[in-house]
Amino acid sequence: MKLSFKKIAVTLGLTIAMSLGAQSSQAADINPFNFNVYSLSDIGSTTTGYGSDYQGIAGAAGSAYFTNFSLNDLNQSHIVTGFSLVTGGDAAIAGSINNGGIEAGGDVYINNASVFGNVNAGGSLNGPGGTVYGNATLGGSDNTTSSVTVTGSVSEGASFTSSLNFAGINSFLTSYSANINGQADTGSYTNSYGELIINAASGDNYITIDGSTLNSAWGVTINGAADSVVYINVDGTVVSLDSTNWVYNGLDSGDVLLNFGDATTLALTGGNTVNMLAPLADTNFAYGLVTGNLIVGNLTGGGQVNLGGFEHNVVPEPTSAMVLLGSVMALTVRRSRRRRIV
Repeated sequence: MKLSFKKIAVTLGLTIAMSLGAQSSQAADINPFNFNVYSLSDIGSTTTGYGSDYQGIAGAAGSAYFTNFSLNDLNQSHIVTGFSLVTGGDAAIAGSINNGGIEAGGDVYINNASVFGNVNAGGSLNGPGGTVYGNATLGGSDNTTSSVTVTGSVSEGASFTSSLNFAGINSFLTSYSANINGQADTGSYTNSYGELIINAASGDNYITIDGSTLNSAWGVTINGAADSVVYINVDGTVVSLDSTNWVYNGLDSGDVLLNFGDATTLALTGGNTVNMLAPLADTNFAYGLVTGNLIVGNLTGGGQVNLGGFEHNVVPEPTSAMVLLGSVMALTVRRSRRRRIV
């Protein structure tokens, strides 16, 4: 039986991890695609917070800055870490963090915010006002005096260890995207008056679409079987995507991944029901609604992201062995794609 690319990646990752005796203090089974939104760098900026809602959980290897924001309304925090927001750096919140609280490697700033869960931070707790409905465990100090209410206990000077290996996750996502991008096309699409039609076979399917062609299409229809998995490689370094009508017949959105493997700049507007992976892209989601994963290099804007996710990449959390695997596979798998456009 022929193993698919993703099965080979998981199998080799487990084998290498066992043979090297890799150790990690982080959780053992983190699937990055369980994040509704994940940034390999920051979400928002110090001058402009991200300004819309995510139904699921969010992660940022850097810092996260939110304004008038609601996170994790659908109580998904148990899937990854027990927190609704996990950052490697600071977390600045204006809005509502629901069903799980915040873990931040740096400081946490509460600005007229409600955090329904614990705060676990490597730095200090700061802010002009709000409520933490839980405990605050801080590597630094509580600098809020009476401006922020913590309903539970407050611990200062506590030891902090992140529950996520951000460097490993980032390396995995980057290599995973590059490896998909290097697969030879197994199928094609037809363009019917602005509707792109993909007929997928059982198993893994790799299709390449130029970024300008995808952006100019009013719709994408994917026909497949229940066991079809479709990887769409989007060509282009500077790419835009506006509202697109995604139709799935015989499979669903969880079986499809839109991979912007070459993109360094990605502009999103309007509505799209599809999972997106763009680990190198500085992404501005100005407005609209994405239903599915939004995994990018850096994220700004104010678009809403509803719950959904790619269902075919359950892997152990990247350890040093997985990082090595990603480097090896990036060298051995990458090759020119054969494009077949009808």
